[in-house]
Amino acid sequence: MLSRIFKFLTEKTGLVSDARNEALNMLDHGRRMFDIVMQTLLKTPDVNVLNQIKHLDQDINRVQRAVRRKVMEQLVFCRGQDIIDAIVLLTVVVDLERIGDYTKNIAELADMMSKRCSLGKKEELVKNLHSRTMALFGTVKYAYERNSANKARKAIKDYEYIGGTCDKNLEEIFQSAIGEELIPNEYLAVVLILRYIKRVSAHLKNVATTVINPIDQIGFVGDEVKD
Repeated sequence: MLSRIFKFLTEKTGLVSDARNEALNMLDHGRRMFDIVMQTLLKTPDVNVLNQIKHLDQDINRVQRAVRRKVMEQLVFCRGQDIIDAIVLLTVVVDLERIGDYTKNIAELADMMSKRCSLGKKEELVKNLHSRTMALFGTVKYAYERNSANKARKAIKDYEYIGGTCDKNLEEIFQSAIGEELIPNEYLAVVLILRYIKRVSAHLKNVATTVINPIDQIGFVGDEVKD
């Protein structure tokens, strides 16, 4: 009987480690989804891309449920630091799931358009934000996987640049529309895309904060309110 109990407990101690690896896979899935969507955004809409994104999003949701199950099973047996690690994991997978959702929103936006998405004067801006957000995925993965405080702080600074750039350009768009009944058509998609990019980067930032913040401050930078 004791040998069976020992075997059972030994198997359970690896659940958080397994769940953490699955969270890293979720991050890779989110990065792939975001890249596919942004690469496709300026091309002729393709329903196959939207279907691909939906399947990837379903994969992320499936992994999130698996992580939750493993963490909950682990919580029955673990103590001390293991409990904190398990709770942090539950927070991380929520942020990763939201990244999948926002990326799917961009794909749905592109699918609604009957022709190539025109971003007007903001096209280069969106391309630059795409590139910076892709780099942010890599920085956050390094920080989380290797528990690197330096990379986590870099990720937070990179997020602040991305988020600030999105806000600045949104303000410019709305300022330019003062006195007009509607925002110019070429900026309708830009407004949504900038908001989605900011939210994706914000959830990546939340993951980075798990490396350097105490558990009650995860997702926060200064007085910022967590999404």
